[in-house]
Amino acid sequence: MKWRRRMEEELERDIAEHIAMETDDNIARGMSPAEARHAALRKFGNVAIAMEDTRNVWAWAKLDTWYADLRQAFRRLRRSPGTAALAVLSLALAFAPSVTVFSVMDRIFLTPIPVKAPAEIVEILFRDTRPNASQKYQSVSYPEFQDFRRSLQSFSGLVYESRGGAVVALNGRRALAGAHFVSEDYFSVLGVPMRLGPGFLKGRPSVIVSHSFWMRELAGRRDIVGQRLLVNGQNMTVGGVTPPEFLGTAGIPIPPTDLWMPVETWGVSALKRRDWREGGALARLRPGVSLSQASAEVDGYCRRLAQEWPDTNRYLESYTPCRPPPRCIVWTRAR
Repeated sequence: MKWRRRMEEELERDIAEHIAMETDDNIARGMSPAEARHAALRKFGNVAIAMEDTRNVWAWAKLDTWYADLRQAFRRLRRSPGTAALAVLSLALAFAPSVTVFSVMDRIFLTPIPVKAPAEIVEILFRDTRPNASQKYQSVSYPEFQDFRRSLQSFSGLVYESRGGAVVALNGRRALAGAHFVSEDYFSVLGVPMRLGPGFLKGRPSVIVSHSFWMRELAGRRDIVGQRLLVNGQNMTVGGVTPPEFLGTAGIPIPPTDLWMPVETWGVSALKRRDWREGGALARLRPGVSLSQASAEVDGYCRRLAQEWPDTNRYLESYTPCRPPPRCIVWTRAR
């Protein structure tokens, strides 16, 4: 490039002029011409290093170095394309698992659940103190959730969710779908707006479908709200479609949640048992209530449950409510 050659020539000329001036000064002091030039060069230092340091100050130097390295890399790729392809493939196979694991861990432990004010959402859990307990940590059963919702004052809302499965009849075929049985105020308490529709319908069996299920199985039809779906042999009215970013409170689509159905209108007999803890309870802290205050109230109420229901609750400790995610592991005694 002409402008680069011109800058190089100007740099060389400036250095030569500086050495010449220093040489003239040395001659004036009585040195011979050879001694004067040698002294001037010794005082100036290494000319090559001085030129390299000056080039590094120029804005285009790093870009130029990068461009030269890139050209060298492409020349080597052309000489041995097979080896280059194998190296690229090996790097891809090595990085892919790490990137995948990091993405999943980031989604579970670092990314807040996609709800309104996620810092206010807490989870209520139990710890089984028996040494031979099959499950050390247990969720809240649906009857216990109902007790909490009636009695606890530290929360502005409590919701229940239980994972399950469902068979949906679609255009003459049956599709297996991931389903969540949830309390009717699940989306309103979590602050998740519908992509389409009003949400659960009062007074009749209804279902909320995920955005991915809507696009995959229902062709993204905007008139789907109010239509009927045959779910587990029962006619359900579609009340809404969730936004695409909402994948459930776990935050990851493994396994995916396709449907949400209100537990109040879906007669699941196991939900009536106090020892059936396959679901869970999430709560939203009331404004002005701290996590420690809520924890103390939950702990006190769990002591009452241990006395009222000794067969199912006397061996349980209550967690301090913990924010998901991450899942905290801190608990207090329930007795």
